[in-house]
Amino acid sequence: MKHKAEFTLGLLGGVLGILSGILIMKTDLFKVVAGDKEGALLTGMFVILCSVFAVIASLFIEHKPREAGMMFLVSGALGLLISSFLYAVQFVLLLIAGILALTKTKNE
Repeated sequence: MKHKAEFTLGLLGGVLGILSGILIMKTDLFKVVAGDKEGALLTGMFVILCSVFAVIASLFIEHKPREAGMMFLVSGALGLLISSFLYAVQFVLLLIAGILALTKTKNE
């Protein structure tokens, strides 16, 4: 397994993102930012969707590292744009995993 760091960071970011999406949907913490309960529910579902894409990307990191790196970056950026401060840790993990996946050469 040549991409162990990317796999670990991507999987950890994805799982933490799923947990934060559940937290957004189950608590009223995000209700203040979203404005209503339906907005918080949609935001939580979108965060979970972004996190599932990150988990899927971590499963494909060995076979297609460039595409998985792009998926890490896109899912991290979209999750951060939608939920702002609740996705900050996951964004950093996915950003690092995406950069590592995109910059590693085939010989490493």
